[in-house]
Amino acid sequence: MSNDIERVKDDIAFMKELAKDDGSVLRASGIGLVVGGTVFGLLLLRSFLIANGWLVWPEVLQPLMPFDAVVLFFVIFIGIALRDGRRSDIRQLTVGATSRALWASWAAVGIGYLVAQIALSAAGASGLAGATIFAFWGGGWFVVWAIYRQARFALVTIACYATAVGAGLLWETPYAQLVLALGFFVLVALPGVLIVRRARADA
Repeated sequence: MSNDIERVKDDIAFMKELAKDDGSVLRASGIGLVVGGTVFGLLLLRSFLIANGWLVWPEVLQPLMPFDAVVLFFVIFIGIALRDGRRSDIRQLTVGATSRALWASWAAVGIGYLVAQIALSAAGASGLAGATIFAFWGGGWFVVWAIYRQARFALVTIACYATAVGAGLLWETPYAQLVLALGFFVLVALPGVLIVRRARADA
């Protein structure tokens, strides 16, 4: 009998841990998506405009183009985090099984993309890296769909895979940059905005 009671207690504790979620974790995630989607979307849009001759960029600054977006992303995100006192969010990223699963999936997306970027660069096909990131991004959203089982997450997953395929088909043309830019705006930044709004509504 005592063993049965202990098992029930363990099951209840597990369910509480699984259900535990914090609005601040959602907000921090949303902010990261908004900033990343906007900054890298603008980076790709800039590349598309330059390639078509619609934007003149100083030649001396062109070698810095990929890196200025990365620096800008971290400056903005860290600035917002410090302003809002979000350091507590970072400590809370492992608050619940669901949160750990989500953050593990996004971490896997980032690590997988980094490895793919290195491999593609070594093979002289770094132009495909943009398409690759949406293939990994779709994998991350698939995990979100598997957890919450909501149709909207399935649609985002499919859209990410379609963006990856579309950019791959167009990768030798400037329009691949446009497809990827739209992907960052619609599939990264926009979900981030919706997540931040949801977190504020739940607060």
